[in-house]
Amino acid sequence: MPTKRWVSWLIVLLGLITAGQGLGWLMVAQGFPTTGYIVRTIGEIATYFWLVVGIFALVQTRWLVWTIIHQVVAIAGVAIALTFFYLQASGAGLVIIGAAIFLRGVVVYRAYTTLPDWRKAAI
Repeated sequence: MPTKRWVSWLIVLLGLITAGQGLGWLMVAQGFPTTGYIVRTIGEIATYFWLVVGIFALVQTRWLVWTIIHQVVAIAGVAIALTFFYLQASGAGLVIIGAAIFLRGVVVYRAYTTLPDWRKAAI
């Protein structure tokens, strides 16, 4: 891993947060609340994906595979939980969301432990 690769990743992350939220709130202040909401939502989605990709791209050569696995676990967990919420079984939905969060943590843990020097990469 190049020594300063994480610095450029962090600068882009902070830029996404600042630009997305700043432009969105500027639109709201200008009298365009719907456009501001759309801009903020797009900024939040882009920030989220940059964050998730960065978790894996900075340490793994097969970062795209790990990112897709992470996202599939998250989306499947939320989809299953939403069906339980629609069936008025919110307790079961909360358990499913908790299990999905745990499994996402396991995916991140496994991505880092497959590295030869995983403790250094995790720090």
